[in-house]
Amino acid sequence: MIRRADFDPKVDGLFYWTLKGTSHYGRFTEIDRPSRIQHTWVSPNTVGEETTVTVTFKKQGTNTLMTLVHSDLPDTDRGRGHEKGWDYFLEIFSEQFGDGSRKTYRWDEAHSGKK
Repeated sequence: MIRRADFDPKVDGLFYWTLKGTSHYGRFTEIDRPSRIQHTWVSPNTVGEETTVTVTFKKQGTNTLMTLVHSDLPDTDRGRGHEKGWDYFLEIFSEQFGDGSRKTYRWDEAHSGKK
């Protein structure tokens, strides 16, 4: 469960949140509404190194294709583990924000190794 979240969604604005005792933080580097958001990302799983997350949105009829690319990750098991975490969040994204329904975040599901 997210215990604390701070967001300042503008270029050079910072974000920070703590999830299950793990801090994640970064700085927004690009916001090109409505098509692109880019920010840095630092967590214990990046071994303290700054990485880059780029999210793009492309209208497709009545839907929107969202693409997330996380680059500059360390070549470690923890670095590669980001794929599993992002897959989980992207899977529930439309349930969280698309149609107004809400799915409960389950830490164990996100980190169970299931795809």
